[in-house]
Amino acid sequence: MKIEQFVMAYSADQDMIRAMLPSGFTSLRPVLRINTEIRDERYVYVEFNVPVESLGKRGWLNIGNWNSENSELAFSRNEGTVRIESPLLTIEYKGVGIEGGCPAEKDNDGCFFIKGETLEFKYAREIKENKEFCDCEFAWHIGEAGAHGKSIGKTLPAYYEEPVHALDEKEFTVENAAVIPCRGVLGAYIVRFREDYEFYRRTERIMIGEEAFAYDAPVKTQGEYDAEDYDEISEDRRIELIDGVIYDMASPAMRHQALVGALYLEFAKLSGEHGGYEIFLSPMDVKLDEKTIVQPDLLGICGPFEMGKRVEGAPDFVLEVLSESTAAKDCILKLEKYRAAGCREYWIVDGENQWVITYDFCGENSRVPRKYTFDETVPLAVTDGKLCIDFKIIREKLSQSHDA
Repeated sequence: MKIEQFVMAYSADQDMIRAMLPSGFTSLRPVLRINTEIRDERYVYVEFNVPVESLGKRGWLNIGNWNSENSELAFSRNEGTVRIESPLLTIEYKGVGIEGGCPAEKDNDGCFFIKGETLEFKYAREIKENKEFCDCEFAWHIGEAGAHGKSIGKTLPAYYEEPVHALDEKEFTVENAAVIPCRGVLGAYIVRFREDYEFYRRTERIMIGEEAFAYDAPVKTQGEYDAEDYDEISEDRRIELIDGVIYDMASPAMRHQALVGALYLEFAKLSGEHGGYEIFLSPMDVKLDEKTIVQPDLLGICGPFEMGKRVEGAPDFVLEVLSESTAAKDCILKLEKYRAAGCREYWIVDGENQWVITYDFCGENSRVPRKYTFDETVPLAVTDGKLCIDFKIIREKLSQSHDA
C-alpha cells in the first residue's frame, strides 16, 4: 500500500490534557497531534492523539480516528497544497522542500486504542524514508471554541510542564480535546512510503480487567455478582470482584512474591520503628463496595481499626506489584476504584523495569502520578512524607535472594 503521511503537532495546556486522560495514563508533554494518511491516492485516514505513558510503554493514546470509507472525509490538491476536509476538521499541508526528522519519534513505542473493555496497543511503524517539513494550517469545527492554528515556518520544542491547576475532570472525547486552545503549531512534516501492512497491524490486546469468567453457581451474568456471591465462589478459588464482574487470579511468579515480601519487610520495619500505620500482606480481602472486593499486594491502615474478616472500605494506602497478567487491571481499572472508594495513596511497582509510580489522592493534583526508579527513595504521603522507602535496599534484597 502506498502511503502519504502528514503529521502535525500543536501545543496545548497540559493541565487541561491531564483533566481528560483516562485513569492509568500519564501525560508526557503539552501536545496534541493530528496524523493524516492518503492511501493509494484513494482513501483518507485521520487520527487525533495525545502523548502518554502507560503499562511501561511510551507512545500516543488515540482520542479519535476516521476514514473516508465510513465518514465524510475527503482530500484535494492544489498547487502543492494538500487539503483534508470533514465536518469536524479542516487541515492543509504544503511541503517546503527541506528534509528533517522528528525528535518525538525516539520516544514512541506505538499507539494505544481504547475499545470498550479492551486496550489495544499497535506497535510503531519503522519508517526509514526521509521526511519533508511543511507549512500547516488547521481548524476544528466545534462551534466557536474549536482549536485552530497556523505554523510559523519553523519547528518548536515542547517540554513537560509540572501541574499548576487541578482542573475538573472531563470525559475523554474528541469534542473535549478539540476545544483545548492551540498555543501554537509545533511543526509538521510529510513522509511517503510503502507500508508493511502486517507489521503495522501487529497488535497487543489487553483486557482492562484481564480474563473474567462467569460461574455456574450462583447463576448470574458478569456485572451482577455481589459480595455474597464473592464469599461463596472464593471458597474454591482465588478471585477478585470488580463492579460485579468476577476475575480469576493467576498464581503469582516467584519474582513477584520476592518483591512483595521485600517491600512488606521494609514497610513493617518502618512501622515498627516509627508507627503511624499498620501494614498487611496479601492475600487479604478489601471490600470497596457491595460489588467490589479486591486483594492488593500490600495495604496500610493509619489509626485504629477493627480486626475483622476483611477490610471494610478503602485502606489509607495500597500497593500493587505489576505482573504480566494484572498490569492493565492494576494500572487502569483498580486505580480508579481505589481513588473513588477514598483510598489516600496508591503505589504501582514494576519490578522488571524497576520503577515506582505513586498517586497521592488527597494531594492538590491527585490525578498526576510521580514516577521514581529503584535508585531513589520514595516518600509515603500518608505519613506526610516523614517515612520513606529506599528502593536501593529493595533492589539489593532482590539481588541477594536471586544469588542465594
